[in-house]
Amino acid sequence: MSSQTSARRNSAAPIDLYAYQRAFPDRVRAYFQGSGLSHAQIAVAYGVDPTTAKNWLEGRTAPRGAQMALIAITDPHGFRDYFGRTA
Repeated sequence: MSSQTSARRNSAAPIDLYAYQRAFPDRVRAYFQGSGLSHAQIAVAYGVDPTTAKNWLEGRTAPRGAQMALIAITDPHGFRDYFGRTA
């Protein structure tokens, strides 16, 4: 690795993880509302209870782990658009 590459990596703006965590439920809500799917369709697609899917749509809770990985795999562009930016 060249010293220029190393310098670029070290000069990247820090990510405010607390701000990202606070904004995350809003991003989840926007992602699922933008998908046009009902909470029943989301539940089937992501293998969760319909109540969980409804909570995602309303921004009360957010998917974690395997469900987020599934979103990233099945909808890489949507994932990048809604979850890839910093807070």
